[in-house]
Amino acid sequence: KNGRITDEFASYKVVVRYLKDLYGTTNAAEFGPKGLKAIREEMIAAGNCRNYINGQTSRLKHIFKWAAAEELVPPEVYQRLVVVPGLQKGKTPARETPPVVAVDDTVVEATLPYLKAVVGAMVRFQRFTGARPDEVCKMRPRDIDRTSDVWRYVPGEHKTEHSGRGRIIYIGPQAQDVLKPYLFGDDLPCFRSPRSPQGFNSRSYHDRIQSAVERANRDRAERGLDALPTWSPNQLRHAAATRVRAEFGLEAAQVILGHSKADVTQVYAERDMRLGVEVARQVG
Repeated sequence: KNGRITDEFASYKVVVRYLKDLYGTTNAAEFGPKGLKAIREEMIAAGNCRNYINGQTSRLKHIFKWAAAEELVPPEVYQRLVVVPGLQKGKTPARETPPVVAVDDTVVEATLPYLKAVVGAMVRFQRFTGARPDEVCKMRPRDIDRTSDVWRYVPGEHKTEHSGRGRIIYIGPQAQDVLKPYLFGDDLPCFRSPRSPQGFNSRSYHDRIQSAVERANRDRAERGLDALPTWSPNQLRHAAATRVRAEFGLEAAQVILGHSKADVTQVYAERDMRLGVEVARQVG
């Protein structure tokens, strides 16, 4: 969007390359579970982690689902692929990724002086709200309801969209103060700079934090200080979850982070909104 190649698009390009390399001369209507498993084995051999491989496998299935819907391949092609389960933990040679842990506030504070102002604002906003990195990157002024003391940001796309539940990010007074200087250009991302006029994506946001940590550690080495651990935007989200859960409980953390199950009905929406607003009013 906005002229950027998104992380999701890049992921699709990678899995299509696997498909082309292994089955580029095969009729699409003949592709089946064995082919899908063969591609999966190639990704395992390349050293990819289990979660990544499962995500790529789902994308490949989605490609054939789209092709079936467009009558480019028979529906049974996609139906055959659906029966292939995802890789299970402990039952595959694919490596596991370590769990994402919260980044300590002292580490964030030590990094902030080495970030450009706009990226520093993204970090502070995410720390207050628990938003996902891509939600921070894509946020536009037009997506934010500022009619009450707690603002509400409704992303255009989110992980729980398929379940029929709207994703709301609650923006309390501290996050509002961070955001106010960036509420211009209604249809463009709030967080952008002269070097990134169309905003950032999750990868470029992550890379800027990594570069800032490297610069901070060079300075710290010269001063005889311990190096900062490397950290990522996702760890800010986990830090927010840890803080909210400790102060308000598990249910509040689920509301703020937008976690839900597909079978949770819309009857809970009003309860979630009240709880989200109250948490944001106090800690956001």
